Amino acid sequence: QVIPSQTRNRARFQPPQQQQQALQERIVQQAPELDGKRLVLLNANASDIVPLRKWPLERFAEVGQRLLQECNDVGIILTGTPAEQNMCTQLAEQLDSRRVLSLAGQTTFPELLTLYTLGTLLVTNDSGPVHFASSTNIPILALYGPEHPAVFGPMSPKATSLYLGLACSPCITPYNQKKSSCTHNRCLLDITV
Repeated sequence: QVIPSQTRNRARFQPPQQQQQALQERIVQQAPELDGKRLVLLNANASDIVPLRKWPLERFAEVGQRLLQECNDVGIILTGTPAEQNMCTQLAEQLDSRRVLSLAGQTTFPELLTLYTLGTLLVTNDSGPVHFASSTNIPILALYGPEHPAVFGPMSPKATSLYLGLACSPCITPYNQKKSSCTHNRCLLDITV
């Protein structure tokens, strides 16, 4: 659920065309199979501050595999911080395709924002990138469970938040300092591909 005043007043980012072109060239240099492909970005990370916000890596792998099997015109780029490189490497290995490139830990913040302007879709956990991407026009599919998207959701008019609204959710709020006794985040585990 997006509040209209939020979308009107959201920050907007549009990089210079030269910056977009340089990043596109770098992507194709690292993964020539992505040349001319629609880029779907997968952000399977949610930091270790609130690990309950993570949709299982296997589900991101399922999404990626289906996209690669059903859409020959799609390439996948994995995003994350330097600390998340190993996890993105695992995901890339599960996807096992030359149409997959991990840029985890390889982009500056302005390059990450520029990447969003090149992408056709971002699939992401509830984490910083969902909000950064809201400053661009990329369509966003955001996965929410322990936090409520009406409070912490993306401010993009092109965002869709998946949220089951279980009775135990949201269990992470500003009122409990984002701490929860939950050890089994059904609110995300029950979201399937």
